[in-house]
Amino acid sequence: MTRALNRASFLAAVFVAATSPALAQLPGIPPTPTPSTEAPADPYGRETPYGSFFGFMRAAARENWTVAAEYLQWPKGARTPPGEIAKELKAVLDERYSGNLEKLSRSALGDVNDGLPPDVDRAGSIGRGEDSFDILLIRTQPGEGPPVWLVSSQTLREIPAAFHELTTPELDTLMPDPLRHRIAGSLRLWQLLAFLLLAPIA
Repeated sequence: MTRALNRASFLAAVFVAATSPALAQLPGIPPTPTPSTEAPADPYGRETPYGSFFGFMRAAARENWTVAAEYLQWPKGARTPPGEIAKELKAVLDERYSGNLEKLSRSALGDVNDGLPPDVDRAGSIGRGEDSFDILLIRTQPGEGPPVWLVSSQTLREIPAAFHELTTPELDTLMPDPLRHRIAGSLRLWQLLAFLLLAPIA
């Protein structure tokens, strides 16, 4: 009887030890790993306004329009394919952008002192004649992963009209990259060469 009680007491002690933090200190028994509560990083680096906007610009500079579209909050009911609107946004930024990109927030919370709603940041503006509109980034929560910043659908709705107001967008997109290099302001190398070739004729 005494032996049975001692065995029962031993088993009870082992059970208690197995359900307590002291188990990690028992020799020969590895500690139970603690589940990580840290959210995985966004593969496109969109956790901050700075990372998202420069991520878009890098993808657009490489003409990787599929990746560039990942930085856009697609407007509901939009008919333009995502890659096409990414191209138009890049062209408009090249010609009409005004702002200081180095001032973009590197915080996941954005700029909390800019007077805008908590999940909205301003990345600059696009000029349209005497008028302009803001480039807004919005913080959204995808199905998986951390919150990310995207170029807002509000901004993207303005892009097609701004793109069509550019002087020669179709011709510019047909030029190879070396000829699209900007010489001064919005003046491209191909435009300078065209002027030099046509000036004697004129």
